[in-house]
Amino acid sequence: MRVFISWSGELSRQLGEAVRNWLPSALQHVKPYFTPDDIDKGAKWASEISKELSTSSVCIIILTRDNLASNWIMFEAGAISSTLDNARVCPIIFDLEPTDLQGPLAQFQATRFVKADIRKLFNTINSLAAENKLDDPVAEIVFEKWWPDLESNLKRILAGHTANPNAKKI
Repeated sequence: MRVFISWSGELSRQLGEAVRNWLPSALQHVKPYFTPDDIDKGAKWASEISKELSTSSVCIIILTRDNLASNWIMFEAGAISSTLDNARVCPIIFDLEPTDLQGPLAQFQATRFVKADIRKLFNTINSLAAENKLDDPVAEIVFEKWWPDLESNLKRILAGHTANPNAKKI
């Protein structure tokens, strides 16, 4: 199952990369797509992104205060939500509240960076896997096993960004 991970800005990129690395460990049927790592050198990046957006079942959007108004994030969210009827656009919000989301992003159910919300997102992704779906009791065990890795990586990234007041904001 394809999962597109959308990001904009350095903090969002780091957080997105951590999610990208975690997802296939926890849900082995998931194939995350993360730019620029998953675009071959010499490829037309706009065509590659459009192709991935049209074939992904889920688009995870990494949202921070720095990228709430990113045109790329708006484009990617709109592209996947209008292309596929069953696709899910799942913003993960860091240091934000769902009420901070404006415009098109406000229509999607946001996921806070807390265990209970990430578990719901994990279960949503798992439920979309059809025949590859983990049974609920197995999914619970898998989530509990892999959650500490994701939590510690994301907290480390957030702490590093907060500790650097001169971090470049995009």
